[in-house]
Amino acid sequence: MKISDKVRRISRGITEASVIMATPTNKGILIRLGFPPTLIEEAKETDIIIAVRAQDQDSLNLAIQKANEMLESPEKISSGDEKKSKLSDLDSALNAMPDANLVLISIPGEYVKDISLKLIDRGIHQQIFSDHVSIEDELEIKERAVKNGVLILGPGAGTSIINGKGIGFSNAVKEGPVGIVAAAGTGLQEVITLLDQCGIGVKHGLGVGGSDTKEKIGGLMMLECIKLLEKDPDISVIGIVSKPPSPSIQEKIIKHISQQGKKKYVLAFIGGRQMQDNRTGGRIIQVGSLASAVLAFAKQVGNDQFLKATAKTSVSQEDLMRAMEKEWTKLSDGQKYIRALYTGGTFTY
Repeated sequence: MKISDKVRRISRGITEASVIMATPTNKGILIRLGFPPTLIEEAKETDIIIAVRAQDQDSLNLAIQKANEMLESPEKISSGDEKKSKLSDLDSALNAMPDANLVLISIPGEYVKDISLKLIDRGIHQQIFSDHVSIEDELEIKERAVKNGVLILGPGAGTSIINGKGIGFSNAVKEGPVGIVAAAGTGLQEVITLLDQCGIGVKHGLGVGGSDTKEKIGGLMMLECIKLLEKDPDISVIGIVSKPPSPSIQEKIIKHISQQGKKKYVLAFIGGRQMQDNRTGGRIIQVGSLASAVLAFAKQVGNDQFLKATAKTSVSQEDLMRAMEKEWTKLSDGQKYIRALYTGGTFTY
């Protein structure tokens, strides 16, 4: 993506530029952008596509030249002598950074398992950004990771926060007493940014991938993340943000939290069943929406934070009606529909 952005900025004559792996999803995006389907479909999943649209031939040639140069240029690796090293495979990268304990994986899904298992055997934690990892591969990866004490975030995890530092597509938010385990990347982003606006910080936001709470995977990594957050003395409130889980897995996770959890919890299984347990005495709050989750986090942190969050996130009925009236006066008399485009899977539930 950085290369794509830099290529777009090379010349005003370049109107579109994408340098991406030739996965089915990416090829579909390029075709929708108007690039020739016959040429795009020729690329195999292991290929990199350089797709450029320019106003003139000189701009086109310059863009392709610069894209190739950036793809071939060696990256500078921080080491004792600050030498430039060209890393061609996983082993050379790990040799160059022997103390690395986290790897971000972004490769075609069919190749993820072999790389991931190799890293697990070395005891290295991972955030798997890759999509299209089969459910069978994900299960094998996570079962071995649990046995080896390795954390697997993903597959399909675009967002995480570890010790206050964003990984992937993460917003920069203040660090604080909240830790969140998410099987919903967009949901995690929404909650952490609203918490930040309310003055509540997040130390850890761990994205385990949308399939983790499904029957086949069994919540393996969500449970491992919960155990890790329970051990962190800086975390006082733990949250779950998830797309609709399998009912049995939701029940399994809530049972674990009820019986073995010690800290305060906010559970936002969006689209899941409400399964309140009055025996927890308010230690566990279950909600059905992201906005409600923010208020629940604030309530668990303290009364002052709850009052501030309520003031920040609430809209009076009068203000809401005024805002709506301002918009509906713009509609024509014959208009029947209002259509909107939403991005992020969590917002569809």
